[in-house]
Amino acid sequence: MKKLLFLLFLSITTYSNSQVFYMDLMRVESADQTQFENVQLNHYQKVAQDAVDKGNLINWVMLRKVSGIGNYEGPNYIFVNGFQKIENITEDELWYTANNTKKVLGIDPSLLTSGGTHLGRYFYKQEDYLDSGNMGKYVIMNRAKPTNNTQFIEENKTLWKPYFKKNMGKNGSTGWGIASRIAPYYEDSSTILTWDVFDSMTNVMKYLAGENPLPTSIANKTKMGELMPKGFKAIEIWEIIGSTN
Repeated sequence: MKKLLFLLFLSITTYSNSQVFYMDLMRVESADQTQFENVQLNHYQKVAQDAVDKGNLINWVMLRKVSGIGNYEGPNYIFVNGFQKIENITEDELWYTANNTKKVLGIDPSLLTSGGTHLGRYFYKQEDYLDSGNMGKYVIMNRAKPTNNTQFIEENKTLWKPYFKKNMGKNGSTGWGIASRIAPYYEDSSTILTWDVFDSMTNVMKYLAGENPLPTSIANKTKMGELMPKGFKAIEIWEIIGSTN
């Protein structure tokens, strides 16, 4: 994608040129998912693309939680909206207002009912990323609460990023990134989000199973055991099902 996370992406990391982004978390029951995806991918994606074309949005990505893994009742869809600067995410700058949606689509947005419950919006600052240029299909999202965010981000930039860059593509990886949460914040909230993008579920599972062990040059230098003694707060797998160009 031109400007891509994804950011998530067409690699998520189509997150790529975004400076800030927010994630809308949705819960959609199984009976409503076909209609929900139809409305988002055949209608609202056009509105998002119009915003990208006008320079009001860097990218838009729709992710679906990979089902069948664990007993999960949280959000099963995420929308990532990437912007160049914080000023672009204030309420008066939003691209999906009813008036703008009607102007782009030529229909009353109230007719585009799709079900689903909005579970919250989370704002992030992108700290760094890698994008191979190849389209990714699945994203591993890692949520963390390090003992020191500054040191955690610095190690990711100076130690892990070069390692991932050197090995990108060898194991099906197509992108990587790290972001710090702007808001909201609660006592037990994760404060850092990292992501790894892959071309297939097989390569996702091989990665999580540790089939590509770290070289001693990395293992001897990392401070992750001190920065994150209990590991990641959550590791989830998401599928990229739509994005702007």
